[in-house]
Amino acid sequence: MLPASVVHSLPVNIDADGVTLEPPKEFVTAGGSSNDSGNVHTAHFRGRKLRGEVFPMPADSEVLVVQGDDLQSLEEVPSVLRVADGPMEKFMIWNTDAPNDVSEKLQSALIWSKLNASLPR
Repeated sequence: MLPASVVHSLPVNIDADGVTLEPPKEFVTAGGSSNDSGNVHTAHFRGRKLRGEVFPMPADSEVLVVQGDDLQSLEEVPSVLRVADGPMEKFMIWNTDAPNDVSEKLQSALIWSKLNASLPR
């Protein structure tokens, strides 16, 4: 029997396998709970602030994740499928609607200025 998992749904497509993706380095928790129930969290993924909400699952819940290799293909049946399954304790949905602070907006503006200056005219 596998241990229960906490499943994270991220609004990104991570093109990495095995040891090339190290979640502790790529996914950094920025803060704990922002509400009394402890179900809302914030984190940073590759410099982007995310807001996550935890949904506890009923006992004995299981998850089945299926992903096709070529998500851009118009074929109804993908040539290769990846499937993972097992018991699930919590489901955490992350999205990008986390509130921004002033320093993040300033940093973004500076990055865009540098990018604009580097473009050929």
